[in-house]
Amino acid sequence: MDDPHHFLTYMDEGIIKPMDGLSKVDKDKAEYTINAFNLKHQFLTERRRIAINLVKTYKSQNLTDEEILNAMKDFGFTSAIEYALNEE
Repeated sequence: MDDPHHFLTYMDEGIIKPMDGLSKVDKDKAEYTINAFNLKHQFLTERRRIAINLVKTYKSQNLTDEEILNAMKDFGFTSAIEYALNEE
């Protein structure tokens, strides 16, 4: 039961991929997870892209992380939202 935050990262386009710099074993885990849960599916990719773009829009309007999380609490795709919040 590994934490996917340690293995997966997101692209602004909604694509999910293994993090850079992983060991072979960890990269294999990440790729297995992506394939097993069909995380490259177009619907999922599009929803992640929308979530990331919404966070960027809210950030540009100077909303706090707490306000953004509250506004998006029912959106799902929490990991993509967290990625966007932590992106510099």
